[in-house]
Amino acid sequence: MRAATCGVLRSAVRSVVLVLSILSVSIPSLSRATEQLSIQTLLTQAPAYELRAVSLHGFVRNMQAVPPFFSMMHEARCLLYGQATFVLDDDTGSLSVEVFGSCSPQSATALPKDGDWIILSAVIYISKGEMPVKVWAHATDLHITPDARK
Repeated sequence: MRAATCGVLRSAVRSVVLVLSILSVSIPSLSRATEQLSIQTLLTQAPAYELRAVSLHGFVRNMQAVPPFFSMMHEARCLLYGQATFVLDDDTGSLSVEVFGSCSPQSATALPKDGDWIILSAVIYISKGEMPVKVWAHATDLHITPDARK
């Protein structure tokens, strides 16, 4: 009886290790350096950048900030601040960007405004089975900077 239990446990542990190793490869690492791209390059080669971390720069338009709300989905089950969507434009193209926010009230005040020039790190996503194909970015970090075009 004990041998059977040990065998089941070993099999379960192997399954967990396999799943964790697959996830560690398939989830994009946000800590590694990101590639600086123009939006035009990203859009013309979108499949090559799917689920990859990239760096983009441009100006913000159509900022839509979401008021704080209680999130049951967030790990900490907290009041979520700083969730927003906007369009990033870099003179070569434009791209929809999502910011998921955080439990920190400062994340709402750190959001850019329409017209702000920003540099952002983001993971790229592509819609599946939708025509036309939609490409968007999930911002992982962003910084408001002086307008580089001036």
